[in-house]
Amino acid sequence: MLKKISLILIVLWIITVPFAAAAENDRRVPTVDDLLTIKSVGGAKISPDGARVVYTISETDFKQDATVTHIWLADAATGQSLQLTRGDKSCSGPDWSPDGKWIAFTSSRAGDKNQLFLISPAGGEAVQLTNAETGVSGFQWSADGKSIAFAATEPVSKASKDRKELLGDYEVVRKEYAHSHLWTLDVAEALKTPHPGRQRTKGKDYTVGSFSWSPDGRKISFSATLNPDLIQGGTADIYVLDLADDSVKKIVAQPGPDAAPQWSPDGKQILFSSFLGRPKYFADNSRLALVSADGGPVRSLTDFFDENAGFVAWKADGIYFSGMQKTTAHLFRLDPASMKITRLTDPDSFIGGGFTFSRDGKRMAFTSGSPTTLTEIYISEVPFKPRALTNMTAQADSFILGTREVISWKSKDGTEIEGVLIKPAGFDPAKKYALLCIIHGGPTGASPSPTPTSCGRVWKIGACPRRWSSIKASATASPSRNPSGPSCSTTSLSSTTTSSATRSRT
Repeated sequence: MLKKISLILIVLWIITVPFAAAAENDRRVPTVDDLLTIKSVGGAKISPDGARVVYTISETDFKQDATVTHIWLADAATGQSLQLTRGDKSCSGPDWSPDGKWIAFTSSRAGDKNQLFLISPAGGEAVQLTNAETGVSGFQWSADGKSIAFAATEPVSKASKDRKELLGDYEVVRKEYAHSHLWTLDVAEALKTPHPGRQRTKGKDYTVGSFSWSPDGRKISFSATLNPDLIQGGTADIYVLDLADDSVKKIVAQPGPDAAPQWSPDGKQILFSSFLGRPKYFADNSRLALVSADGGPVRSLTDFFDENAGFVAWKADGIYFSGMQKTTAHLFRLDPASMKITRLTDPDSFIGGGFTFSRDGKRMAFTSGSPTTLTEIYISEVPFKPRALTNMTAQADSFILGTREVISWKSKDGTEIEGVLIKPAGFDPAKKYALLCIIHGGPTGASPSPTPTSCGRVWKIGACPRRWSSIKASATASPSRNPSGPSCSTTSLSSTTTSSATRSRT
């Protein structure tokens, strides 16, 4: 989700806000190639001691016709940055070992499959940990740093290999699935020589999604659906794997998706994202919910938060989560005892995501963009005092850009709808411009208030509403026959009209 938002922010940002850093006569409208060469940051992870932040920078490699991502490290005090990985192959998903001595990441630099690597934050050559036949997807360190759990699809059977050799590579849709399962790895052993890992879950009964280690390292909670097909998202349930004997117990089984399990600090409860048994969940907000690690009744924690709540961390002073507020995105803290929710970030227009905390919870790293900046890597003490560690926005100093503004109006039932209107550079209120309507996913999706990234030559742009209603003037948005999103029309608008919407509260 964060990658999608970052991509939207980059693509929209170039359309938006003028910059005054370069001399006026040196500024120009960016070309398509200019847009493709803009580098973007992501994946900010703060070290356990809060002294450093590892993050990624992605850029276009025209020779490979691909986007290549590499890992960088910033000093939290000075902001000085060091590039840790290089080469033609991407290195992604960096994460600190609990003792801060290693950074784990995935890359296909050693073959055509993603494998797990370790690199020292001091630099040097990365060490390959896995040689998983089908490659590694998600991974997580155990709390003691001695093991890593990772997800991978099961090895291809001999029969399938023989068929491929005889008939070529094909797959029968919705019949032949590559189920994902959990594996664990002893880090000390894998540092000696790459290891395939030990498979912990097996079979075709489910495919593993997200997962997390228990604090004592004896169990792993995970979510799983019937199979990898997107349509099976609503079948996601919560399981607990006992590493002593690889036994699996389902602890949450209810209609609608239950996913993203996280253990409480004492290991007695599991927090997860839930639609609380609602099979028709597409238009609803997800909740953060709690269940005993042994199973039992499910308790919702965020009924009074009118947005999707995304878990960030569970610290001594409460549960931290992120969530959108119309076209902005903030960090919140929930007190599980009183159920009080407090917003921690400001100003109101703040757009942030990807929050991670130091071990003591006194410092955080995150990504943030605005209508006048590209997405940057930030660090902040707690309470919130952000400062940027990167300056990706300098890439646009020589560009002539447009402007953007958040607009709002009343829906038919009186609900306020908020939209984003983007005007090209040199916009003339006396002229008419065509309206391009950007359609986002629905019915609960939203476009964040964009940061600048589209060229000044683009005409008026708006994003379609979450709540279907008439848009001012002759531009309209209407309910789509596809329940997942709206359809939009385009029209010529004068400067006295507004375009379309991204968000309303329901």
